[in-house]
Amino acid sequence: MVRKETGISDVCVLSSGELNLIAQDNYFFFPEVVVRDQSGRDVAGGVSPMIRKTTPVKSCYLRYLSAFALLRSSLIICQTRAEPLDSPAGKARWQHVQSSRQPEEATAAFTHMTGSFTCQTRATHAIELQAKANKCHFRRLCLDSASKAWRLYLGKEARPLYYDIKGQPKYEWPSEFLNIGHARIVPYVTWSPTIIRDTIPSSYVWSNTSVAAYVSWNAYGENFAHALFDNLIPMANLLETFHMGGSNFQTILGPTQFPDGIPSEDYTVINTVLNASEPTIALIHLISRHAAYSTTQILQQYPHAPGVCFRDVLAGTDGLDAVDQPMPFWHFRQAVMTNLGINPVSSFRPTILVVHKEGRRRIENDLEVLEALRTRFSAEADVKYYDARNFPQEPITTRASATAIKPDVLEDDGQSLPLDLPDYQHIDHVNVLRLAVSQKDYARTTDRPHCELEGPPPRLRHCNVWLADLVPLFHMVEQALHTWHLDHQV
Repeated sequence: MVRKETGISDVCVLSSGELNLIAQDNYFFFPEVVVRDQSGRDVAGGVSPMIRKTTPVKSCYLRYLSAFALLRSSLIICQTRAEPLDSPAGKARWQHVQSSRQPEEATAAFTHMTGSFTCQTRATHAIELQAKANKCHFRRLCLDSASKAWRLYLGKEARPLYYDIKGQPKYEWPSEFLNIGHARIVPYVTWSPTIIRDTIPSSYVWSNTSVAAYVSWNAYGENFAHALFDNLIPMANLLETFHMGGSNFQTILGPTQFPDGIPSEDYTVINTVLNASEPTIALIHLISRHAAYSTTQILQQYPHAPGVCFRDVLAGTDGLDAVDQPMPFWHFRQAVMTNLGINPVSSFRPTILVVHKEGRRRIENDLEVLEALRTRFSAEADVKYYDARNFPQEPITTRASATAIKPDVLEDDGQSLPLDLPDYQHIDHVNVLRLAVSQKDYARTTDRPHCELEGPPPRLRHCNVWLADLVPLFHMVEQALHTWHLDHQV
């Protein structure tokens, strides 16, 4: 047996190729890792029922974060490759891993306890130079009731937080350390916790939910596509990045991000859809069983406590919407379906679904389109009409290799171009076909001229359409049906 004394954790590599971690601070362990003391006794404290045996070294990796190696907590993390979320093991992991993660010190007092952090960055240079490229996992992060500030207690020894590009030790965060909002909306909502060179006050209490994501949702959140791509997916990806995917986490809202405006604690927009008081229409419940709360609302749940601590807090949404997406959309879809208890039933007959939406850029003659499709294709497919306002009370599922036909928008130069193409490129299980539009598709709409943007010529990118010629649509539906039949051949 090779034994390494780090002063922080004892790392034992057995001759059989197995790895044990014996940590002084048993604050957190991934569910795939077994933690035992020197006598071989399991000291995981019931962290996860999935812990059964030690993990072979060959299926693990060791992450050394030199900038954070001076912290008090364990500096080695070992984890196995996660099961795909659409596999039986993946479904079980998504359903149960969070429910099994309860703080092992939940009943213990904060006696000489400290926190820690680990961070990841996409930046090719130092961590302090690009806030939008950073994302972090804080352990034992506390919310102070009096100041409403996040505090990270790192002990009384003044160790550096990180080293800059010149190798100089830094004891405070840079002014723009993490962007907790959208990576493509400015101004950013930058944030970092306050560093306290002391132990956690013994009068603080543990949160009822051990895992939290501290995020800033943006003012586009009343739109379903923005709610999905700008808020829910980045947050789900943040959890998945640090292997904390699951529905038993608490969303904690930072200031709302307003394009070209000052971030503020105005949650009016995001409370319409994302965090609606009516659970059946609150989109947050696609990925979490808990409503999203501001820091003030969190503290109100603990009126007699001077502070509340979370065992794990994730922050920094990075480019997780469409740039640095670690979890394929198919996995996100599977996670949502598991969380909602949806079990799709296989069909031996294809379905053509006409989706009705309200707001901008809708198809005003969708009922006419529906009847035309029924007349043309009812012999070979079920043609149905779906009102998107009924989601998520009446959720629909899109199977792998389905086809989505999405109308373009007419840009200022008269070109028919897709809207939000980067987002749709990441829907990896759906074939997206673009339906071109022209001036004739805007001739009979009812929302002009108030939908038009200022300046000549008529700027129609946000206006509704009235599909004047259905032949191109028919051709695309025929192509989609042909693909369906090829994929379902026995």
